[in-house]
Amino acid sequence: MPARLLSVLGAATLIVICGLAALTGTGCRQRNAPQVSYTYHKAAATDQQLTYDEQTLRDTSGVSNVITHNSDKSGATIELYLDAGNQSPGRDKAAQLGYTVIKTN
Repeated sequence: MPARLLSVLGAATLIVICGLAALTGTGCRQRNAPQVSYTYHKAAATDQQLTYDEQTLRDTSGVSNVITHNSDKSGATIELYLDAGNQSPGRDKAAQLGYTVIKTN
């Protein structure tokens, strides 16, 4: 009977340790890849187009984040964050959507 109790306690302890590791982020987690960022501009973009463009870019391989700035009379501006080793798909997609690079951050 004591051996079975020790076995149950050992399993419970293991579950608690694994749970704590997951909560603190010390589990098997992929490290963030180095990023590069660019600021893009698109003339004459409506808010609806900006929303579409943002979602399209977020769904593109290599894009880790997109920050949009509301369109105004001069157009829309976005900050595009790309994985350093996989920039081409995001940069190509931004160009296809009509954006031009105005700044490398």
